[in-house]
Amino acid sequence: MREERRFQRIKVLAGIVEDEGAYFIPNYFGLEDGIQPAEFQNLIYEFVVERNATNQERSLESLEFEYTYYEDPKNITGIRNRSIALMSDYMFGSGVDEVVKYHARYNATYFYVFRYKSHYDYLPPWRGVAHGQDLQYVFGFPYFSRCYSKITGIYPRQDYSVDDIEMSNYMMTVWTNFTLHGAPTPSRDDLKYFRDVYWPPFQWNNQSYMIIDNHTRVSFRYRQQEYMFWTDYFPKVSLKFCQGSPVVKIESEKMTTFMKTTWALVVINAILLIILLAFSITICRLHRQKGF
Repeated sequence: MREERRFQRIKVLAGIVEDEGAYFIPNYFGLEDGIQPAEFQNLIYEFVVERNATNQERSLESLEFEYTYYEDPKNITGIRNRSIALMSDYMFGSGVDEVVKYHARYNATYFYVFRYKSHYDYLPPWRGVAHGQDLQYVFGFPYFSRCYSKITGIYPRQDYSVDDIEMSNYMMTVWTNFTLHGAPTPSRDDLKYFRDVYWPPFQWNNQSYMIIDNHTRVSFRYRQQEYMFWTDYFPKVSLKFCQGSPVVKIESEKMTTFMKTTWALVVINAILLIILLAFSITICRLHRQKGF
C-alpha cells in the first residue's frame, strides 16, 4: 500500500526503544548470564525454518555473518546482546525505518530512539531498555504517588526517582507539542530548545533522529547497515533458487469477470432467500387464519 502511496500524508512521530528484542529471544537456561554459541546457532536455525526460507543454507550464513559477536565469538554475554539486536532489527527497527522514510517524503516526520533506563527499573539489567519501556513516561507513571495509587487503583510496577519524573515531563511535553503544533519542539522561545536541544524532522540527506536518555541529543543514520540487511539483502538471499510452483498471475479482465460473476451469484442468492422468507411468512399467516 505504501508503494502505491495509499496512505494518509500526515505528520508522524515514531520511534523505538534500544533493546526492543529483549523480550523475544528464546528463554534459554541461564539466559541472565548469556547465550552459548550452540544456542545461538539453534536460534538462527529455528528463525530460518519458522520463516520458510527457501535457501536455508545461505540464510543461515548471512545471519551468522551479520550478528556474530566478532570481538569475542565465545563470549556468552556478547552473543546474547547480538541475539537481542537481531530480534530488535527484524521485528521492529527495520519496519519503523521503512515507514519513517516513506512518510518523510510527503510531510514532517520525527524519529526517536529511547535509551533511558530508570535506576529502579523492575527489569533485570541485561534486558536493557526493552519493548514498551518508553510508554510509562509518555503516560506519566512516575507522577503516581502511593496516595494517588490508592485513589485510582493504578499501581506502577516500580518506584520512581526525581530523574524519572523529569524524563516523564519531557516525554509528555514533546508528545503534547507534537499533537498541538505538529512538532515536538515548536518554534517558540520557551520550547524550541527544550532540554537544550532542538528536535529536527527526519531528512533523507542525513536521516536525523533524537536519542532520548539522560543526555538527549540529535544523531544521524541509525543502524542503516542492519536495516538494509533486512529490507534488501536477506529477502534476496532467503528466496534465491526458489524451486516452488510458479506464481500464476490472473489477468485483470479475467479477474473483473470473476468478480462480476461472484457478485451476481451473491445477489441471486440474496433474492432467493428473500423470496423464501416471504413465502414462509405467507404460509404461517394462512395457517393462523385457518385456525381461527
